[in-house]
Amino acid sequence: MTDEITRGNRPASADMDDSRNSLESLFPLYRDTFAKIGETSPRGQQPENAQNHDALAKAGEATPLGQQLKDTLSKMIAVSVASHFEAEAKATITGLVKELAGTKGQILLNLIQNKILDRGYHGLFDWNAKNVNHFYSAFNAETSLPTSNSGLSGFKKFMQDKESKDDAFKQSALCFLRLGKARNDLVHGDLASARSSSSLEEIKQDYEKAKAFLPKFRAYSLEFSKRADG
Repeated sequence: MTDEITRGNRPASADMDDSRNSLESLFPLYRDTFAKIGETSPRGQQPENAQNHDALAKAGEATPLGQQLKDTLSKMIAVSVASHFEAEAKATITGLVKELAGTKGQILLNLIQNKILDRGYHGLFDWNAKNVNHFYSAFNAETSLPTSNSGLSGFKKFMQDKESKDDAFKQSALCFLRLGKARNDLVHGDLASARSSSSLEEIKQDYEKAKAFLPKFRAYSLEFSKRADG
């Protein structure tokens, strides 16, 4: 059973690919924009900078227009990145339900999609926390796995153990959470006058790390389910 949600004949994974490609095209675009601004600045017209794209971009950022544009672009990209991850998270969760429950889980899938994800996605996370344990707790059903010391490990503990052994997974979760919090702070505040809490470079760095969170979460969730099934 595939974990792809379809829209007509188009798999949701294709939509996610399109969304990711569009999002990632923004990062070089903003560097090109600053470089164009830098070409007309005194600093950018210096011989040692004139043919250097990075130097021109930095020169453009340093101009009054560049400073204003940088803050605006930071907010736009912060919201775009978090919105992309929200869509990917919903697709991941519903995809897991379809894969694990099959056609028999369609009623459950409708409930999850209509009542939980569409209306309560942001309640799945504690955006002010320093970890995603609140998210794991949402899946922490009574199903438990035997441990080496004859104890039981629920889903939350299982995921915490994975984080302790997979630092890239842990860091991806933290970056995912940080990007979501930044989006909420902007959207639920005065977006026009608010300043982004992160620079464009910091947002890009968090995005690159956060990309691993949902694929790893899916893989570990399937591992948990297979072990629970014996």
